[in-house]
Parts: sequence; C-alpha cells; structure tokens
Amino acid sequence: MPAPQTVTILFTDMVGSTDLAGRVGGDTADEIRRTHFALLREAMARSDGEEVKTTGDGLMMVFHSVVQAIDCAVEMQRAVDACRHDEPDHPDLKVGLSTGEASFEEQDWFGAPAVEAARLCAAAAAGQTLLGSVSHAVAAARGRHRFQALAPLTLKGMSEPYQAWEVDWRDATCRRLRVVLADDSVLLREGMARMLTASGMDVIGQAADAAELHALLANDVSPEVVITDIRMPPTHTDEGIRAALEIRKAHPDIGILVLSQYLQTAYAVRLLSDGSRGMGYLLKDRIARADELPDAVRRVAAGESVVDPEVVNRLVSKRRDGSALNAITERERDVLALMAEGRSNQAICERLTLSPKTLETHVRSIFTKLDIVAEPNDHRRVLAVLTYLREAQ
Repeated sequence: MPAPQTVTILFTDMVGSTDLAGRVGGDTADEIRRTHFALLREAMARSDGEEVKTTGDGLMMVFHSVVQAIDCAVEMQRAVDACRHDEPDHPDLKVGLSTGEASFEEQDWFGAPAVEAARLCAAAAAGQTLLGSVSHAVAAARGRHRFQALAPLTLKGMSEPYQAWEVDWRDATCRRLRVVLADDSVLLREGMARMLTASGMDVIGQAADAAELHALLANDVSPEVVITDIRMPPTHTDEGIRAALEIRKAHPDIGILVLSQYLQTAYAVRLLSDGSRGMGYLLKDRIARADELPDAVRRVAAGESVVDPEVVNRLVSKRRDGSALNAITERERDVLALMAEGRSNQAICERLTLSPKTLETHVRSIFTKLDIVAEPNDHRRVLAVLTYLREAQ
C-alpha cells in the first residue's frame, strides 16, 4: 500500500447548475460549463495544482502547498465572480479544502482530507470557500489570507461538530503577493517590478543596497518575498546573500529569492545551509524569460526551494567516493535534480514521463538512501536538495 503523503485536497461545485439548461437552453448551458471549467483549470495551473478527477459539476484537485491551494480557491472565486458580472446566468462557485495525510491509489486520493474537503464543499453556500483546522493553522501562520471562523458545522458522516473557517477571498490582500526588490541597477529593479506587477503582485519597496533593504524592513514594510542581488554596494561581493541570511534569521516567514549574474554553486549551498523553506537562487539570465521570475516568487512564497537549473546541470554529473548520492539510481538522480529546481510533482511527472505513483516510489527511495526521516520541523524535499547540492559540489 502506498505511503501516505501530506497534501491539501480541494473540491469545487457549480451552484445551481441542475436547472441551467432549462433556464438558458442546452447550447448556452454547455458553453457556460466550458467557460466555468476553463476558469477553474487556469487558476489550478497557475497555483501548481493537479486535477484528480471531475465530480459531475465540479473538480477534485490536489496541492502540495496549503497556501497555493488557497491561492487557487481565491483566484477561482474571483474569476467566477467577474464572469457573473458579464453573464448573470453563470452559476456561482463553492469550494471546500482540507489538509492531512492521504494515499494515492488507482489515480485517486483517499484519506481524511479527501472526505473532509468533499463534505466542506457540500456544506458551503454559494460563493464560499471553507477549510478545515489543519489548513487554517498552516495558512494563518503565513499571514497571507484572512479567515472568518464559523459556528461548528454538522458535516455528513461526522458525529462531532466540525470547526471550519471561511476564506475572505474578497479581501484585496488575498490575491496579491507583496514583494521587496534590492539591486543596485535601477533599470533591472524597474524591469522586475513591471514584470511582477503584470503578474498580479505588489512591489511595495525597492532598495539599492543592503542597508536600504534592512531599513525598509525595519520600517514596518511587510513583504512575503524579498528579491535581492548577491553583489551590491559597497564591495560588490556577497552583501546580498549576507543580507538574505540576516533577514531569514530576523523574519523567518519571509521568502528569500537571491539573484546572481554568475553561476556560483557554493552560494546555493550557503543559502540553503540551514534546511529552511522558502529560499531560492536564480541566475539573472533566467529572469529575462517572462514567466520564470513570477513563478519562482510564487514558489518561494509558498515555502518551496528554488535552485537555478544551471546550478543543477553543473553538479548533476559529479560523483564522489563514499557519497550517499552514489547509491541513487540515474532515474532518482533525475528526480532529485528537478526537485532541486523546485519543480512540483506534476511538473516532474510531465518532464520525465512518470506516473504519480512511480514518482512517489522514487521520492520515497531518495529519502531512504539519503537517510532523511520525517521530522515535524523539517521539510524533507529541502533537506534532500541540500544533501544533493552539498555532496555534488
């Protein structure tokens, strides 16, 4: 039986769809349904979710990040709400999500979070997104979304009252990530700011050096992600990475994305040296691609590690006698390299043409060979990546 994984399961339902064809006609109803599901799938793809199956008038999705699951729910609700302004007959949406251990078998997910998410979706009213206690606890610690506690619900099949929270998706702070930029090049900062703003983020501060960056954070600027160059005035050596590590120590909830003009693998190892989540290292050439920077920022904000593929490419072929990496097969090495890049399970499956079940087997084998055990305060994917980077140098 597959080992359970901690995931967030999300269910959607189209409200009042039963009589849709009777109200607007069959052809129009079909077009509305196509539009509705396209909106949901676009939001899911941007939030790094995976579609499990359709459920009649809804979708079942799985996420490996609670924050990204809620981001997806917020974006779906807003997209449907905007569509309803133009097309009043478009049905409303309700969403339920829950986090916990679930098992993937026969192309489906089973376990408590799947049951709870389905029950929460059924209990939600039109326009509501409801989530359970575990999802709320994790997301509330990130401070990115706002929630309203509900009176305990009576959910189908559950004997005890269930404490649920509603996501306040109409709150403007739910959608837009807050980012601070630090680079001594005004042109580069402005270019990144425009790119991030166009991707639905708010650049709430800019700094030309490490001193200005620290001053911004000291003046109650509260970003979710800081992007900083490695080399900044006055010496243009490692001011940026030192600032990043100081920020992480003082503000552990802020994601850090470090940019470098030149490939220096030691910096990637130094950045991830404490096994922390929400850290990234990218080459500046990479961010010239329109989708790379926003994607990296979102992943870092969600607590993932992001390492530039060029770093991985340089290290992947290196071997050392006695290294734990020597026990890893070539296919497992491919998986670990993509994990180092911060790729999701879905992206790894697509890149390597693997089924989710096969990927799960590879990942479990990697953790075993690198002697990485489950610990409540450790993120095993980051620890695996860190082992990979350290030993591959």
